[in-house]
Amino acid sequence: MDIANITTSPLPLHAREPILLVIDAWEERSKLLIRLLAFANYKTYAVKTLQEASIWYTQYAIVPEVILFGYMNSLEHFFFRLLRERMSTQRGKDVPAISLALYFPDTLSTSVSAFSSASQGCFALLELLWQVVPRDTPHGLKSSGF
Repeated sequence: MDIANITTSPLPLHAREPILLVIDAWEERSKLLIRLLAFANYKTYAVKTLQEASIWYTQYAIVPEVILFGYMNSLEHFFFRLLRERMSTQRGKDVPAISLALYFPDTLSTSVSAFSSASQGCFALLELLWQVVPRDTPHGLKSSGF
C-alpha cells in the first residue's frame, strides 16, 4: 500500500482538524503508525522529510494537534523548532512533539510483529495521545484510554 493512499491530500474542510502530523523517513514505521492511528480514530498526514512538512504547512496553514517525528539530525532539529514555533504562534498554544524513537526505536526490526497492537510502544503512544488529543469513538463516546 502506498503511503499516499492512506493520507489525505489535499485535505477537505471536514477532515482538517484535529490532525496529527507524522514526519518520518522510515516508511515501514510510518505505514504501520498511520494504520494504528486510524484504528484509534485519528486523522494523520504523513511526510518523509521536514521540508515536505514545511511545504504542506505553508500550502494549507493547518496546525496539527501533535507532531510525531522520527530521527532528525541537529540541523533538522533547528528548522523543526522554527516550524513548531510558527505553528504554535498561529494556534495560540504549544504544538506537542513526540519522538517516535521513544515508542519504536530506530534499531527495531521492521517486522510487522514489532508493531503489533500488543506491543508496549503502541499502547504507550496511544495512551499519551488520548491524553493530549482525545477522540470521539464511532458511537459518539469519548475515548478514555485503556
